Amino acid sequence: MAEIIRNPIFQYNLSELLKNDWYYIGIILDIEERDLESIRDDVKFKNSQEKAYGMLKCFINKEKPTLDKLKDAIKKIGKNALLNDVNNLEDTFLNKSPNFEDNTNKRNSPLNNGNDNQFPLTSKIVERVAYLIGDKYGSFGRHLGLDQYDIKIIKNDEQSTQARATAVIDLWIELNHISKWEQLKKELISFKRINTVEIIEKEFAYK
Repeated sequence: MAEIIRNPIFQYNLSELLKNDWYYIGIILDIEERDLESIRDDVKFKNSQEKAYGMLKCFINKEKPTLDKLKDAIKKIGKNALLNDVNNLEDTFLNKSPNFEDNTNKRNSPLNNGNDNQFPLTSKIVERVAYLIGDKYGSFGRHLGLDQYDIKIIKNDEQSTQARATAVIDLWIELNHISKWEQLKKELISFKRINTVEIIEKEFAYK
């Protein structure tokens, strides 16, 4: 299974646990102190959980971040109860997300022949839809049922409009274990983006 700490849903729940100790954990993880101070003083991070999330992003952007490294940092500051909470979160997440790797592999697989229900939702399809959605990624995310906080985090984390739209769709896919084009197609139609559906089905021969 892919490294769990890179999963945005796990990150969100983890930041809730780390909200009281994020600064000290960041220091142990060798995050630059000026970066931690920037997170601490940045008004866009409105509460401790958002600051903890910002620290996690700094850690994840480093080379080869792992959950074990984070756990070691928690041990070093003597927060055994927090370590237990993180272990419980990991166990809960893994038990509830058995199809995480399977869904990722399906989305990256070649196109299959058959009707809509047999077409995998590949990463290329997601990227193309994201390009077509463009700056409507926020309203599309809300249409998909995403929390406004998650959309805000995506806006802060990603630099380009397409990257934000892609992240919105990827988060919806992860939350709902989506693997088929038909599932995204239905959402696009109800979002009144029939033209987007037509473009995708023409370009990728989804007929």
